[in-house]
Amino acid sequence: MQNDNDRESRDRQNNGGGEGGFNWKGIVLLSIALGLIGLALYTRGNAGGSDEIPYQKFKELAVAKKIVVDEKSLPPKYLQLVQRDNSKKIYIAGWYEVENPAKNKGQKYARFRTPVILEFAKEDLDETLKKANLTFYEQDTEEAEGWMTILSFYLPFLLLIFLLYLLFRHQIR
Repeated sequence: MQNDNDRESRDRQNNGGGEGGFNWKGIVLLSIALGLIGLALYTRGNAGGSDEIPYQKFKELAVAKKIVVDEKSLPPKYLQLVQRDNSKKIYIAGWYEVENPAKNKGQKYARFRTPVILEFAKEDLDETLKKANLTFYEQDTEEAEGWMTILSFYLPFLLLIFLLYLLFRHQIR
């Protein structure tokens, strides 16, 4: 009888003093990791907040002088021809003047992306840019953003795996 009481008190001490040894720290850390994963997926879904506009609208904006190029502003507003290293997709990225800034969170300019197939539209694109007096700026944007994308997407998963390891390591002992 006395041995049973001693065994129960030792079991309570080994389990952290609670019934069943519930690990609150593990649950809190696990919820933080899941929150970081959700945040990474949410920010990846927004992809920088640029509007995708068709090529015809890009031409209209260029002819109407609504495409903005300003190197000195923060953030700098460039017109770029972007091709990612791992795909053949090419798009034009830049900034345009918004007709109604109230719909754009009070901002006068908005980012845009226009998918383009250079094999078919190169001559038309050159002509449109010449009429609007615009040129493309060379800048390595995709390579720099690639590491940030990798870190923001995989870091929460690595943190989750590490926390699960700590949680299960504690349970095995």
